[in-house]
Amino acid sequence: MNIIKNGGFESGSLAPGWRQTPGSAQFDGGVVAGQGYGGNYSLVMRGMDFVEQVLPFARADGDLMFYAKSESEIYAGPFYVRVVYLDGSETLEFISLSQNWKHYKIPVSKSKLISKIQFGTGETGAVYIDIVTLMGRRPDMSRYYIRKRYLKKFYGLPPYKIPKSL
Repeated sequence: MNIIKNGGFESGSLAPGWRQTPGSAQFDGGVVAGQGYGGNYSLVMRGMDFVEQVLPFARADGDLMFYAKSESEIYAGPFYVRVVYLDGSETLEFISLSQNWKHYKIPVSKSKLISKIQFGTGETGAVYIDIVTLMGRRPDMSRYYIRKRYLKKFYGLPPYKIPKSL
């Protein structure tokens, strides 16, 4: 199953699933109508924008895939995709975009638990993203002991207490 929520941005907003990366500058982009590859909406990122989707304890069964394009051929800023794993390691890919929609695949470790995926742009130009997919599975959280440090470090959440009855 696709573990990315709102991968086509058809909700008309970042929610559910996506958020501006905490600590990043003001978000200049957003979800726009009429620019989608596979629907009505797509995500547009403009100059130093960073968005992410937290995927707590998910495991991938395939590659991270999406469609992307730049606003113009003279787009000069870097565009990157980052997959962060629960053990702190990451996959980081810098991508050169064209003005036409293109399908991209980012290899994802199938042996590690994923913490989050992140898209980031450089200082100039605009990037459009649509149909983000990552096949995998999310565990039943009641079957896992969640340590305070993981929740605090990766998600900024208070400790989760699992009742002894589970």
